[in-house]
Amino acid sequence: MVKSKNMRKKYEQADMDAALDAMRTKRMSICEAVPRYSVPKTTLIDKIKGRYAEKPQPRTILTNEEEEKLIAMLVDCARKGDGKTKDQLCNIIQSIVIAEGRETPFKDGKPGYTWYLIFMARHKGRLREKKAMVIGEQRAQVTKDKIMGWFQHTEKELLADGINIRNVSASNIFNVDETGFPFYLGGSVIITDANNKHPYEVGTDNKHQVTVLGCCSASGELLKPMV
Repeated sequence: MVKSKNMRKKYEQADMDAALDAMRTKRMSICEAVPRYSVPKTTLIDKIKGRYAEKPQPRTILTNEEEEKLIAMLVDCARKGDGKTKDQLCNIIQSIVIAEGRETPFKDGKPGYTWYLIFMARHKGRLREKKAMVIGEQRAQVTKDKIMGWFQHTEKELLADGINIRNVSASNIFNVDETGFPFYLGGSVIITDANNKHPYEVGTDNKHQVTVLGCCSASGELLKPMV
């Protein structure tokens, strides 16, 4: 007897679902469910024990390891102000599959919106779409160390002029800040860490906008804002 190259027994997913339900609810034993629903015994056992997914999973283009690296890259880029959009992510996948010479169902090797939706759903809870806030390059370069360094330098300079800033009254210490209301659209919708509430992207800061300047003393006294 010549055995078929494909030894996998065919069955309908609805029959497998019914067999699994019958066993879980203890309406049937495995010996009863197999002939009743025409499903393979070993497959039914594997699914009951969790060795295989109950429903067929779509084949992924990237391996699990590659997808983990891709997620880490997307999160890192978003944190640096260089978040990737849906189209940019698809371009990255296209460059990978073309470089590797992989066969895909994609036109020209570039995945479409359906692949993107499945990818995001597969990593729900880790990735999400979020509209980024645009900030200028100068502001993006500001770090905590630079801010602390500025205060230390200013304190040193004032001491040289005989002023100890630590002895100055709180009512004589003011902080000024500004915020802008731009006349242009905001940032792109990027892919970022699901826990990142305020993603940003670096962009030009010479757009026309209305600026509001606020000033407050360390003692809590507010000056009238300047628009």
